Amino acid sequence: MSGVVPVSVKFLGATLQGAIKDGACFVAMRPVVEGMGLDWASQYTKMTKDEVLGPTVVEITMVAEDGKRRAMTCIPEEYLQGWMFTVKPGKVKAILRAKIVRYKRECYRVLHQAFVAESAAAPAVRAEYLAGYHQLHDIIKEKASASSKPWAPHMNANKAINKAVGVDAGQRGLLPVGALSAISVANQIAAAAYSRALDHHDGHQSMTVALGAYHALLNGGQSSEAPKRIGAGRRTPMRGTA
Repeated sequence: MSGVVPVSVKFLGATLQGAIKDGACFVAMRPVVEGMGLDWASQYTKMTKDEVLGPTVVEITMVAEDGKRRAMTCIPEEYLQGWMFTVKPGKVKAILRAKIVRYKRECYRVLHQAFVAESAAAPAVRAEYLAGYHQLHDIIKEKASASSKPWAPHMNANKAINKAVGVDAGQRGLLPVGALSAISVANQIAAAAYSRALDHHDGHQSMTVALGAYHALLNGGQSSEAPKRIGAGRRTPMRGTA
């Protein structure tokens, strides 16, 4: 598992993101900037050239709003309000002013509450995930003991679980606790299917059916052939500067 604990929270129609790394909280700035309706390129330049904010900017890999794993430009949580004061509502289009004022008043509090909640829940959720992961693969190891390719059922189970929940390979260590909880439930479903099976072939078939039902539950009946990606969403267009 990654040493970075991801954080995400909905605010005024946008998905704001951050990360807890080595005990410190960082805010991914592009979702904030674009959520306000501002131009990311110009704000990034202002931020990195600022004598106070510039030295605090870091790149942290996390799962972006479009569901892809990428490096996100972040600043420490305690510097967010300082950046907010560099945004002047009077210099932007009138249609954006009310939203920008709300961001300046409420965004820090919303993100801070998300960081606190994530910090409190993360250890227990991640411990539960690891316990369920090892339980599943211990059962698969037993069922596949006579297989000529004993590693294959393990890989197939991981792929099936990722597909059911809607994450890509390599993302698990970057997921917030809510998404990781969904993986934990999928691990339990797969473990139950395998534990009742005669062998790993039977286990895989039973697991596929059970995970298909779980996927439908998560996605309102949508087929697992086109899973919704955790964190995926429509990007907010860049519409202004400040």
